[in-house]
Amino acid sequence: MAQLTVTDLRRQADRLGIRAIAGPSRGEPIERVEVVSLDTLGRLLPGTLAIISGQASPAPYLIDVAVRQASALRLSGLIFSPDFALTETAGVLAARGEMPLLVSTSIHGTELAVAIDRVLSGGAAESMTRAAFAIEKAAECAADPHSTADDILAAAGSALGAPLSMRDDPNVGWTDSSAVFVGEVPVGRIVADDSDAAASVAVPVVASLVSRALQRRMRERFARRSRGPTSSSSWCWPRRPGWMPSWPRRAPGSSPAALPCRRAAAPPPSRGPRAVAPHAVAPAIELFALQLVEEHPEMWHFARIQDDALIVSTEEHGAGDHQRRLREVAVSIQRYAQSLAGEEWAYTLGLGTPQTGP
Repeated sequence: MAQLTVTDLRRQADRLGIRAIAGPSRGEPIERVEVVSLDTLGRLLPGTLAIISGQASPAPYLIDVAVRQASALRLSGLIFSPDFALTETAGVLAARGEMPLLVSTSIHGTELAVAIDRVLSGGAAESMTRAAFAIEKAAECAADPHSTADDILAAAGSALGAPLSMRDDPNVGWTDSSAVFVGEVPVGRIVADDSDAAASVAVPVVASLVSRALQRRMRERFARRSRGPTSSSSWCWPRRPGWMPSWPRRAPGSSPAALPCRRAAAPPPSRGPRAVAPHAVAPAIELFALQLVEEHPEMWHFARIQDDALIVSTEEHGAGDHQRRLREVAVSIQRYAQSLAGEEWAYTLGLGTPQTGP
């Protein structure tokens, strides 16, 4: 097992209740942890992380002596009580003697020694303790209505001692424990920089919390946007090669685009000629489209008709580059849809002309 230093403890500072105040970030490798008083500091062996007993801050000259002594003994670090007052001299001595100085912010004494000893020994108990703490902090963050997915990942990663991030992966499987979904649409997976037993336990719960946070954010952002199903019956057409839709009704100052989905190759006999595109593609396209046009000032509408998609962009008459902007959005959606559907299916793009009036 790799030797731990104060750096490793600082990654779990929230859970252990410690804070670095002076000296280097690393120090000597930690071999053991003991609770001692300042007058018994001299009996400790090299590689010991010393927790100084007592609640009151020692006299300044005693702190200076302790820092010098700890450096000479090559201890791994000194942890003082929450009321400890660092003097300027002690800070200089700690930096010069490469002695990490820390204070306990919540727990101290024997309780802190037991928590750090579990980190040193590792094992299932330590992993489960870290995972439970990470889940607790992630859930607390997610309960805040203003929290984001990044906030949840930061809270969980800090508690876990291993940074967490979300990696985009629209093809992640629904059985993957680290998968992140918005509704039924896969968007990515949660990954840990340092994957261990604790991360394996915490990541599935964090992924679920992130999924809910993203779903909440999407609902708030797009609540007032037309998502199309209520008006999709107004735009129906026969799906045949080389078609262009005939629009029964127009929106004022609008341009339509359509993405019909067709079979790229003859279907296998087992599936027959009526095979349909993967079910997950349509909602994924809708979500991608809503995110794509979120910052656009004009109004966008999306309708799904079976495996096909209809896009309508509406803005003031005479706006410049209307067709170019419509095409850019539609082509981006087409490429995304194609990447999800695979080579077996093809999404072709049809563009209508700008229309004014009702």
